[in-house]
Amino acid sequence: GREDLHPTCSTNPPDRCPFAHHSIRVEHEYARGEPVIYLAAVDVGGGKVFGDLPEANTKVTFYRFVDRVMAREPYRSAARVFWILDHGHSHHPATFGYWMTRRYPNATPVYTPTHSSWLNVIENYFSSLTRKALTPNDFPSPEALRERIRGFERWRNRPPRPIHWTFDRDGLDQLMERWAGEGIRLEHASTSA
Repeated sequence: GREDLHPTCSTNPPDRCPFAHHSIRVEHEYARGEPVIYLAAVDVGGGKVFGDLPEANTKVTFYRFVDRVMAREPYRSAARVFWILDHGHSHHPATFGYWMTRRYPNATPVYTPTHSSWLNVIENYFSSLTRKALTPNDFPSPEALRERIRGFERWRNRPPRPIHWTFDRDGLDQLMERWAGEGIRLEHASTSA
């Protein structure tokens, strides 16, 4: 989710910034507005982003979102569909895996290890959304924020671009060796459906 933040004074866009060496001036004092929830999934093979802006981030809203995606082709009739997920409360491994595999026998939830969001392609989309469309975060209303998110999703889907994941096993092995050399201990996450 994203918060609707109202700065106490306006942010200066780059063209009105009084100093040439500043690209933008942002007011850091703000009044907190209502949260805006954005659920999104990306089809890695085709690149299409599916999004929803529900009123709340609950199991019910997430399950409805999954229902809408899985009702579409090619997911409805695919032999296998993988959902890569974090450990969020609306799709927690303790409950969501059971619900999903009973409702959609062709779907498999796969959970990223804790603190490994970089393994989830949708996080790249959220990062791009934040950098390209939501910065600075000084929207006049929650609806303005929702419309900006919808607009970015429409732009991203014209045309959808497949995701070309370049991080491979060799890269993972090198990263693990580097972390081991730095004394970083990793814990493996395990889930059961």
